Amino acid sequence: MNTESLKQKLIAELNENSILLYAERQKFKQDNLPIELLQKMRDKYVKQKRFSMIAFSILGAFLIMLQFYIVSDDNANPFLQNIMLQFTPILGISYFSASHQNYSKRIFILDLLLNWEK
Repeated sequence: MNTESLKQKLIAELNENSILLYAERQKFKQDNLPIELLQKMRDKYVKQKRFSMIAFSILGAFLIMLQFYIVSDDNANPFLQNIMLQFTPILGISYFSASHQNYSKRIFILDLLLNWEK
């Protein structure tokens, strides 16, 4: 596989899985990629990754406090207690890992494209 087809596949992957405006997608279809656009997108994804980590930490702390409240309440429904104990951590971890992996993949592709000539 030559380097140009590899570069086109990376661009297609980034273009397909990102939330870009129509004008930005048209820039990606050009042969020469604007470095400013790549750097701007990389910075945006790094900020979104950090924000999602902070938001998930706050949400996780809230769910843990809610979980302790429901489990310690004697009048609470046992089914609800069981659901909170078993599924809250599983759903949280699976969502966070998928979101984190998606941002990491986008940042990695952008780093490759930014350092392509080096």
